[in-house]
Formats: sequence, structure tokens, C-alpha cells
Amino acid sequence: MLKKSVFLLLFLFISQNSFAAPKEVHNGVLQAYWELEWNKDFTKSTPKLHLRYLVTEKSKSVKVIMLDMKQSDIKHVINLYFKKIPPSFYKHSEGHIENSGNIIIDNVVETGDCDGTFSSAQLLSYTPLASITLKDIDTMQRAILCDISNPYTTTYEPREDLKDIYLRKSPSLQSEIVAQVHATNALVKIKTIDDKWMLVGVYDYNAPDFIGTPKGYIEIKNLNLNN
Repeated sequence: MLKKSVFLLLFLFISQNSFAAPKEVHNGVLQAYWELEWNKDFTKSTPKLHLRYLVTEKSKSVKVIMLDMKQSDIKHVINLYFKKIPPSFYKHSEGHIENSGNIIIDNVVETGDCDGTFSSAQLLSYTPLASITLKDIDTMQRAILCDISNPYTTTYEPREDLKDIYLRKSPSLQSEIVAQVHATNALVKIKTIDDKWMLVGVYDYNAPDFIGTPKGYIEIKNLNLNN
């Protein structure tokens, strides 16, 4: 474990040229996720990879440290320390993964977002401790008390010009229908299957990742992006 931390320290030194001495160490959760980012005209969205660290304070509130890194450096950290990476995470640039552990950071700056909840910093080293459940990470993110606590969530709405839109048991038009959905239903993406199908769940604020029931497969062409 020590060798991995030293290797990351050296890797970031080479890729970022220099860094100051370590200043802060926290016990928390390291999270990597994809977030859709729009162009200036809001005509096209592109998924971008981010890395952040969630820290539970004594007051039970959660602070968020955004780690400033190049996309290639984030991928290096992920491949080095995260053992369970869903296939769709890289294939379709979607979702989120977590691991608890210790970090050493530098150049910490409060961003001013959400009354000081968010800050940015440079990651110098990371020592993983254990995996974390979706329920635990959902609890932490709800303690952020901010509308950007789940930046990776991608929502859709069924097209208004189509009447018969269904969630199905498998990604096929011959598959059993699970439920009919309408334009008033907000749907949360669970994962992309291919260029035609997606697995979604009906939006539920009280469910982990806001993914409620019913869940089912739906044709992408029947949806409008709602992010």
C-alpha cells in the first residue's frame, strides 16, 4: 500500500512538474464520476471525468474537495486504486465509483459554492482503506445539503409527441412490458446498453441515486435529455 502511495506521489510530481509539501490529511471517500458538460451554446453535452473527496465533519455535515487533475491523471488514479469498475464506466463514460481512504492534499481553496461546502485542491497521495456501499455514499451525499450533491445523475423525459412509450424487461421490442411512461415522468439513467437502448428507473428523491421503481429498458430515441 505504501508503494502505491509513493508511486502516485511521484507520478503526479512528474505530470504536474511540482508541488508543495503536504498540508492536510482527511479520512473520507474518494469518488470518481462522469458529469455532462454543455458547450457555450447549450447545443451539445460531453461527459467529463471528475475526482472528488467527501469528508464527514464532526457536525455530521459533509465537505466536498474537488481534486484538480488532468483527465489522464484521474484515469491513472482510478486504474490504480479502484478494483470494481463497471464496464459502462469507461465504455459509455457514465456512472460513479467510490473507495474510502486517506488523502494528502495541497493548495486548498474554498470555491464559495454552497456556503463553503466545496473547495478545490491538488492531490498528492491517496491510501485506500475499504470499499463503500451505495447506501453509505448516498447518505453522505444527502448530508452535503446542496443541489449539486449528485453531479453524475443524468435524467430524461419521454418525448411529448409519442404516446406509447414503455419500459421493458429486456432491451428488445419483443420483451415483456414493465410499465408505460409519459412526458410527465422523470427517468434516471442507470446505464447505457448500446446506441439504441438504456436501462432507467423512475425518479424517486428518497431512493439511492434517485433511481426508483419501476425500472426497465427503454429506446433512447424515445427520450429527451433533461439535464
